[in-house]
Amino acid sequence: MFVNGNRLIVFTEDNNGDFVFPQYDYMPQPRYSIKTTALIYDITDRKKPEKMENYSIKGNYFRSRMIGDYVYFIVKDELYYYNNVVDMPVIKQGSVKVMAPDVYYFDNPEQNYVFHTIASINIKSNNVNAKSFMMGYSDNLYVSENNIYITYRKNLPVRYYEIEREERFYKVIVPLLPKDAQDKINAIKDSALDSYEKWDKISSIMEETYNRMSEKEKKDYVTSVDKAVSDYEIKLAQEREKTVIQKIRINKGDIEYMTKGEVPGSLLNQFSMDEAGDYFRVATTSQFWTREGNVQYNNVYVMDKDLGITGKLEKIAPDERIYSTRFIGNRLYMVTFKRIDPLFVIDLSDPKEPQILGELKIPGFSDYLHPYDENHIIGVGKETADNEWGGVSIKGVKLSLFDVSDVNNPKQVDMYEIGEAGTDSEALRDHKAFLFDKTKNLLVIPIREITGKEQYDSRYGYYMQKVWQGAYVFGVSPADGFKLKGKISHLDDYEESQFYWNSPGAVRRSLYMDDMLYTVSARKIKMNSLDNITGINSIDLPFDKNQYYEYGWR
Repeated sequence: MFVNGNRLIVFTEDNNGDFVFPQYDYMPQPRYSIKTTALIYDITDRKKPEKMENYSIKGNYFRSRMIGDYVYFIVKDELYYYNNVVDMPVIKQGSVKVMAPDVYYFDNPEQNYVFHTIASINIKSNNVNAKSFMMGYSDNLYVSENNIYITYRKNLPVRYYEIEREERFYKVIVPLLPKDAQDKINAIKDSALDSYEKWDKISSIMEETYNRMSEKEKKDYVTSVDKAVSDYEIKLAQEREKTVIQKIRINKGDIEYMTKGEVPGSLLNQFSMDEAGDYFRVATTSQFWTREGNVQYNNVYVMDKDLGITGKLEKIAPDERIYSTRFIGNRLYMVTFKRIDPLFVIDLSDPKEPQILGELKIPGFSDYLHPYDENHIIGVGKETADNEWGGVSIKGVKLSLFDVSDVNNPKQVDMYEIGEAGTDSEALRDHKAFLFDKTKNLLVIPIREITGKEQYDSRYGYYMQKVWQGAYVFGVSPADGFKLKGKISHLDDYEESQFYWNSPGAVRRSLYMDDMLYTVSARKIKMNSLDNITGINSIDLPFDKNQYYEYGWR
């Protein structure tokens, strides 16, 4: 949803039943899919909004951004191929087809293809433009004023992995065999025999060669092959474990494909990316399996305007993964975790030579980092503690305030822990649930707090948990740290266990207008004074428990 002056645009998703004609068939066949609709309203009269336009695209809503008077949104639709019919992207105005966007594809093969239709709407004139791109299953998006970056994991077709086994044999194993065996095998490789006939002859040579080795030669051979194969598989795993980045330029509604690049590892979320001038910076976690076990480490890459890598830091914090990142100017603040929470401060002022300036190791971890000012960072995550089995146990929600004025020696200046194990916050997964305003000395965190033990309800056959759902309201400053101003409750009762991740009592958003703080859940909207957090009013929302369980929060 976006508001621009007296215009409002709202995106919805609905089930869609459509018909397509198979090639040379005499009647249409049904196709069921999801449809994304953009509804544009004139809200000059706030009490009586007037619908101006209705644009729809087949597929799932992915992301949207508003830049000036233009709203850009992306719809994803898995490529549908049936009876020689490919259902191509179209834009409809109401029920009338008004555009068939140009479709672009790339030279990198994918296991599956998804149409990514990028559309722009001028919210004042209602003009629409769109182009569609065939990509893999995208997972993250970054949008600057001039560019859209769409990222997805590199996912080669199965045939590529089948070929790799054959290539490994000829490139790694054969060179370690005696010279006579190598010559025989290479001659068979270059022959006109089919693959089954080739392997029948090669396997006989392998058996003969192995049987004539002494016990010591066999042991040395197996050791050398194991090492060579392990090194080769690590190299292949690193090559496969990559993220593809597609760059699309946007300008006043125009959409133009620019270039693509690749980086090792995978991205956590949109905060793992940042555009600074002509450079694009990313933080990734590399993780893959070899014969030796799991390999995991983290990386930072700086890319030029053509998405070529110009600078890099690799293998940061081995055996850990990234939990949160934040790019601020020429610095990157990055949190990794396994047993403790290292906060890294990374300098990006030289695009060719990024470097780690300092790190802080403390218990727990931060899932989201938010700038307080140029020298302080707020972290929201979980506290941890060593347990009796030698591992790490997750405790309650933790707020941290970091002082990064000394980049070589970052410090945690204050910490506030909420609840016991099982306590959670929507802000750990959705940054829009986090509300902070430095000028008002206001920090609002939605909380699901465990307040009692789980109980079995024999009437319904499931467990119920005593929880408190609402928002914690803080003041925060470097001098005083976190000061609790008050708590706003939306639920304090037993709740069905199936609502753990999608509770109707969970505060999803908070906002303020003038001197009033509003907190919103599926059940109600509550209004509290910003001055002392006393309750002013509450509005119950039209809430249907059974329907909510089926459809969830939207």
